[in-house]
Amino acid sequence: MRSMTCNIVETPTQLKMDEMALWLREMYLSQQDEESWVIIVASDIAMNMAALKNFTSGIVFGDDWHFLGSSALNDAPFPVIHQFEFKGDLTMRVGAFAYEFQHADGSPFAVIVTSAYYSDEQWTLTLAALPREHLATWGAFCEMCYKLSSPEERVTIVGGRQTDFVPSIQWDDIILPDEIKSDLFQDVQSFFQRGVGIYNRLQLNPFRKILLAGPPGTGKTMLCNSLALWAIEQGYRAIYVSGADQYGAEFYKVHQALYLAQMSDTPTLIIVEELDAFLEEREGKQKALVLNVLDGVEALKNEHGTLLIATTNYPEAIDVRVLKRPGRLDRIYMIPEIKDRRIAEAMLRKYLGDEWRNEHAAIASEMVDYPGAFIREVVVYALTQMVTNNETEVTLAQLRNSLDKLKTQIDERDQYIGFRVNGKVAEMN
Repeated sequence: MRSMTCNIVETPTQLKMDEMALWLREMYLSQQDEESWVIIVASDIAMNMAALKNFTSGIVFGDDWHFLGSSALNDAPFPVIHQFEFKGDLTMRVGAFAYEFQHADGSPFAVIVTSAYYSDEQWTLTLAALPREHLATWGAFCEMCYKLSSPEERVTIVGGRQTDFVPSIQWDDIILPDEIKSDLFQDVQSFFQRGVGIYNRLQLNPFRKILLAGPPGTGKTMLCNSLALWAIEQGYRAIYVSGADQYGAEFYKVHQALYLAQMSDTPTLIIVEELDAFLEEREGKQKALVLNVLDGVEALKNEHGTLLIATTNYPEAIDVRVLKRPGRLDRIYMIPEIKDRRIAEAMLRKYLGDEWRNEHAAIASEMVDYPGAFIREVVVYALTQMVTNNETEVTLAQLRNSLDKLKTQIDERDQYIGFRVNGKVAEMN
């Protein structure tokens, strides 16, 4: 395409969107029939480097279209800037690019895409100028980009410092009461296998929400990891919503995950850990968005079914309008601390592995009322002492010493937290 010079004078009230749209209009639409071309707010998935890298010429999308590649428009007032992961992979980019497409019959078309940061917090805006007749093709291209941005055997991360991860925990390796595991798994399985059809028949959005609640370290994360592995093995999509990037636990990330689910052509599992952080007190429209999404009113529809599994360590911190109103959370599972000596012994056996001795069972009853993560730490400390002392086995005495030390640390921590809290209360009074 022929280019021309465009001088942009930005006024204090001019938005980044206005600036980008003005450039697109003067540089490209002025050379076209404006009735047949359109400028749209586009998804930044077209700027995802992993998707573009995986987009080989043999991939066909839409009505028999091929993506030929993209080239930077160096005369644009929007510089090309790349993001990257610490391991060195380029992840996203901004700038101005021409995306070239070709139909199986040889006919081509191009889309001009501009993307730029509009804040120092790395918020981006993406616009695209394209022929109206190819809007559906562009949509199909973006959908394919979503699929290619993360391999199907990996869990897509929304809002994290990484783009995906591989789940690895087997269901049988999770030691929890059989009733909890059985009920949860049947709930998940039956929704995807039978429930989605019922929702669709009733003309309802097939969107189910489950909350796993319980103290820290009781196994909620392991359950989510294992269910993500199961979902991928079924050919479903799995998405993990993270609050680990610079924006923290913002609810728009949940909405973005629902958008990815809508774009998918498979059943989708969405995992949101520490839901209470995403549901912190909101005001006005933001609070209404949270409630409407959980109600399903503004939850984007995936006809193949979307199951959201959330976790919380502090259910009391979640607004009662979320916890108690029917439909906002369809089922709440309490994941408790260990209440059965046999469960504690099974965890000891699992974590000790080849170091297990029958005498170790004597300490299991002392681990009741603690979370599974506590038992793991008891074993790790005892194993560390065995190696440090150049010994060949873990003795019952070492396990008991490890248990006593960790209990002391917990008591000291609780006393310190109590002191801090009471001090603040006294200060306020």
